[in-house]
Amino acid sequence: MDKFITKKVIKGKGYVYFQFNGTSKSIGKKMSSISDLQTAYLNFFDIVSLKESAKIDKSIQREFFHINFNKFEDAHYWYKCLSQTYAFRRELESFNLWFAILFTYNSARSEGSKMTEQEVAKIIKKNKKPTIRKPEMVEIFNADKVWKYASRKSFHINSRTIKYLHKMLFENTPYKYQAGVWKDESNVAPGNQPTVPPNKVNSSILNLVKWYQSELKKKNLYPPLLAIQFYAQFEKIHPFSDGNGRVGRIIFNSILNKFSYPPMVFFTENHKSHCSTLTKYLNGQKKAFHQHVYRQFIASYEKMRHLSMPHLRRYKSLKLKN
Repeated sequence: MDKFITKKVIKGKGYVYFQFNGTSKSIGKKMSSISDLQTAYLNFFDIVSLKESAKIDKSIQREFFHINFNKFEDAHYWYKCLSQTYAFRRELESFNLWFAILFTYNSARSEGSKMTEQEVAKIIKKNKKPTIRKPEMVEIFNADKVWKYASRKSFHINSRTIKYLHKMLFENTPYKYQAGVWKDESNVAPGNQPTVPPNKVNSSILNLVKWYQSELKKKNLYPPLLAIQFYAQFEKIHPFSDGNGRVGRIIFNSILNKFSYPPMVFFTENHKSHCSTLTKYLNGQKKAFHQHVYRQFIASYEKMRHLSMPHLRRYKSLKLKN
């Protein structure tokens, strides 16, 4: 039985309840079909998301004041249904495949790749190293492999794993000799922003990881904000000669995924806006980048929901009993 479901027997009759963090709802007798159970689940977590969004710490609300927390939490608890319940196992498989295709395709296009979505999908669905050793094809295969590694619940962010992500990304490519190695020449972040000099990369990454680990211990932790903060500082450091954007986006999503928020597609058509608002963020003007990420997150969530469960697009038809 799924971990959010409990059974009770009342006067000889069995009843099923959803329970999560103090919220409990009866759904009466056993569901007659998997579709009924899915609908009941989604309705229950709609209730949960409203309650939980109201509990978000005031300091987070002040930092993120221009964001609709209800929508963030809608996505959060929708993804819990997918990733933590047996009832949605097929939908989760669909989500994972579609996300891998769209995330990898858009991330690669943002870095100048000419490969089409169909070509990317073919490589990812085949799940085998391309026999034709074109660098672009190998990098697509590698990027999918890196995301699978970073999306595991056991994945931990530290200096070693960051290097390993980069090494995997450029394995068997012309850039393999730079793979997993900190930069040895100065570079710039989006908007020609200055970055950390090569001789300070290692200490900067260690400090960033130390900060991240301390943030994980805070009671008022809000994962989407944590992901933004880590990602922005990572891009400010720009620790590698190439591939910083791709590695940064993978780490960003690994943080969301760790806390059961759906990973986000960084749509390539918004890449210019992404870079310009990130530049403002690095100069202390955070609002524009917060809003940009929020819009991308919601657009990605709606796209992935549509693709992974088209049969449940309008699910609020079965009312839960009190």
